Amino acid sequence: MPPFADHKDLYKTVDNIPIGGINWQSFKIQYSREKPDILADVPSWMSQQFDVWYRDPCEVACNILANPNYVNDFDYRPFREYSVSKEEHRYQDFMSGDWAWKQADILATDPDALGATFVPIILGSDKTMVSVGTVNNEYYPLYLSIGNVCNNVPTNEHKETEEFRDFQCQIFHSSLAKILETFKKPMSKPEVVCFGDGHYQCVLYGLGPYIADYEEQVLLTFVLLALHAEALCRCEAHREALFEEDTSDALRHDFGIVGSIVPFTNDFPHADIHQLIASDILHQIIKGCFKDHLVTWVEKYLHHVHGKREAEHISTCDRSHVPTDVIRMFRTFLEFCYLVQRNVIMEDTISQIEDALHRFHHYRSIFLWLGIVPTFSLPLPNGLCLSMTENKHIKAMKQPWCRSNRYNALGQMLVTNQTIAALAIELSIPNIQDLIGRFLFEQLHPHDPHDHATIPLDSFPIYDRKISVVNSTSSRFYAPSDLRLQIAHMLCFFSFKYMFVLYKCAIVHWFDVIGDAPDKDTGMWVVQLSFDGHSPNILVIHIDAIYCAAHLLPLYDVDFIPHAINFSNSLDKFRTFYVNKFANHHAFEITF
Repeated sequence: MPPFADHKDLYKTVDNIPIGGINWQSFKIQYSREKPDILADVPSWMSQQFDVWYRDPCEVACNILANPNYVNDFDYRPFREYSVSKEEHRYQDFMSGDWAWKQADILATDPDALGATFVPIILGSDKTMVSVGTVNNEYYPLYLSIGNVCNNVPTNEHKETEEFRDFQCQIFHSSLAKILETFKKPMSKPEVVCFGDGHYQCVLYGLGPYIADYEEQVLLTFVLLALHAEALCRCEAHREALFEEDTSDALRHDFGIVGSIVPFTNDFPHADIHQLIASDILHQIIKGCFKDHLVTWVEKYLHHVHGKREAEHISTCDRSHVPTDVIRMFRTFLEFCYLVQRNVIMEDTISQIEDALHRFHHYRSIFLWLGIVPTFSLPLPNGLCLSMTENKHIKAMKQPWCRSNRYNALGQMLVTNQTIAALAIELSIPNIQDLIGRFLFEQLHPHDPHDHATIPLDSFPIYDRKISVVNSTSSRFYAPSDLRLQIAHMLCFFSFKYMFVLYKCAIVHWFDVIGDAPDKDTGMWVVQLSFDGHSPNILVIHIDAIYCAAHLLPLYDVDFIPHAINFSNSLDKFRTFYVNKFANHHAFEITF
């Protein structure tokens, strides 16, 4: 019996779902201050009405609270957690942080708030452009969540006048204040709300962190974009004191504050926009600091030392052409980036973050000493029919294409179905059949205590039938931090059936680790291809033994790299490599 009688029954069921279904609302907003006396001098934006669409954020928060999927992943109160071994303060979910703890202390001073559940409101916005070329349509989507749920679970163009920029800023703040106004009352007086477990509780809402990129942060804190990052480091009391002492012009020119702007937090209790701004790791640190600053500084250094023409032929990741402090600066920067992205932050992690930041500031000074930069400013189908050949296309062309890596794919497609002998010739591995035999022995006898290297080859199973070669693969993996892994060069992925069992394998050439510690300048381990005498250390392994991809950086010499060497052959041209633990956060946690 089908689950629904017809489409009407389906729609009725969906409409009866208790969670969701919040209606969209809208309002119009426009400029309301003084306009020029001459009508021709009035810019169009002063008379234009702007539509703002939103859903009641208080109802959105209530739906999140009432969602039964969050019952087992929900924090009802701020808490502090410590490790048993080192008695370190452990930070993971939002309610384990200091801000939530301090806010609860403030709310507890109100007798009416006693026993209520504090629900921090987390906001985020980012201007987005939905069309380019004809008319640039920009929107500001606003996103909302609450801090109690555990972690595991954005017109026409106008002249950019100072007055228009102020209007853009105020219209943004006024829209936010209007959208969030339903939170005002339950921020001061507890409201009874149904939670996901079916019980009702009193809750008090509070404005929590606002996630935004640097330009949005400037918009939210009504400071001038041209100022350095310290302009964002203010507090509400400081701003109010400045308002009492200075005029709007003085505030703008001396302190970088747009004094005519009324912030959206103005009428919300315990809300200081300067304390609610959260750091934007992607735009401010990774893109802003790394791409827009560090890489640019290195390029300036290379132009300064080698000249522009020669510098264009130098790779910015070639350590032989830059001072050691530059390499160490990049290392500490990457360490900082991955440390702050950890899911769980311990007190020791905070010490590591502070140490990485201190070392970064120390090593970056090399650019100042060399005169490369004068000052630092970081933001932060039967029969004869074409269907017969079409069916063959699937097997001979389409499936092999899907298995290829799309780079010079034809050769890969032609060798998808072949014999072991052909593969041995292609890879220059004459003993490949012996390697497959050893692999089968290990799969059939996983608990054999003997050293497989000492077992005679005639004891291994013999497989000499066809195999299927796959030239690319993808995987998903979970990366704990307590594994010690080996590095290998994947020469080939293939599969075959033996005794009705499908084996998916890879041929690998192992690497040996050089030394017993990472390179002191880069913090990365160094590896080289492994050989048994003059024979490469090659093995057939099951793909389940492959944990994740590793990024290897060649160990360059002082000579320039020939143009014939590229990403497709660098593993064959070089013998020694760095294991890049900064490739992603998984690699940072598991690399040796």
